Amino acid sequence: MRRLGVAVAFVAVLVAGFALAYLAGLQLAVIRARRWGLNATKVMDFGIYLIIAALVGAKLMLDVVDFDYFRSNPGELLSLVRVGGVFYGGLIG
Repeated sequence: MRRLGVAVAFVAVLVAGFALAYLAGLQLAVIRARRWGLNATKVMDFGIYLIIAALVGAKLMLDVVDFDYFRSNPGELLSLVRVGGVFYGGLIG
């Protein structure tokens, strides 16, 4: 049981690190957009739309990849309990 706690904490640190890296990259994109004379608000909006599309794409691809599981458990199709996704679904999204 102790190992599970460490694994969950490690995953939480990884997710937080990825989120902070994404936000730092988005802030850098906004700074560069201002420097190049682009609309910084549109760059920020695009970054937010991009992460939403990636999350939705990852979840949809998870539904496709694990179709047999979701066919036998249709109530889990839109469940947030089994949160996750597939990397290439996020990339396509």
